[in-house]
Amino acid sequence: MPPEEFTSKYPYVISELVKLESSARLRALLPREYYDRSFEIIRGLDELKNMPADKMKNFEAAINLSVGLDGKLEKLQEELTKAYQKTYVAD
Repeated sequence: MPPEEFTSKYPYVISELVKLESSARLRALLPREYYDRSFEIIRGLDELKNMPADKMKNFEAAINLSVGLDGKLEKLQEELTKAYQKTYVAD
């Protein structure tokens, strides 16, 4: 999907994503590896978005990539939840 089509289809996506971004005060509490892993997921999503869908080979690659990204995202979410609870939630 070309960027123009994406932004016309989802005009508010950037403003909605900005709301989800953690504040600078909280970012300092997260280890650098979490940012590196999140950027890896973002790069994978970009790769998936730009993957040609004209051949079955690409379809299988897209499925494999999306399954891998889902696992990475789930693991990162679990670890971030634990880090948050360790930092902010009393035992």
